[in-house]
Amino acid sequence: MKQYDVKCPICGTMNKGIYLGETHGWMECEHCGIDTMNIEYAKKHAKRVPLLRLKQHDPYPAPAAV
Repeated sequence: MKQYDVKCPICGTMNKGIYLGETHGWMECEHCGIDTMNIEYAKKHAKRVPLLRLKQHDPYPAPAAV
């Protein structure tokens, strides 16, 4: 696994040797202890999900008049 050196966005401490792949981009700062997600890592590894708009797709069409 690849190790990353990540700067904490809260306190500014450089956290070295973090395995972001193991935690899907999340890390706990060694100095302040706050959990944050690394935005650069998340942008590279995010998967796009298609958006379904209910107005375009009606799963329950109106019944035909008899």
